[in-house]
Amino acid sequence: MLKYNLNKIFKMRGINNPVQFLVSKGYSRDIAYRIVNGIAKNLKLYQMEDFCRWFNCTPNDLMEWTPDKQDDISAPTAMMQLMAVKISDFVQLAKDIPMHKVPEFMKRIEELKKEM
Repeated sequence: MLKYNLNKIFKMRGINNPVQFLVSKGYSRDIAYRIVNGIAKNLKLYQMEDFCRWFNCTPNDLMEWTPDKQDDISAPTAMMQLMAVKISDFVQLAKDIPMHKVPEFMKRIEELKKEM
């Protein structure tokens, strides 16, 4: 199942009130509420572009894929590797890191831990 990953991004970027954040960016309160609560199922391309600009990320970062029971997941995919990253442990440090660099950041932290 493919779903938007926006709440993780809001949390990672330190946005405690995502609805108010979106209203401040020009969205109506109703649309902002729908986006934040997962009711809005399809963002328009310009909206996805807005999110990418605000959060310094790519469209891939805005979504998360969870395999359904009937999906063959015997071979790990790049997306599954990204899902394993625990960004919440580094919220403050990761705020200014582009989303596509987070896995590299985490890998380097693990390497440093091994050297200790």
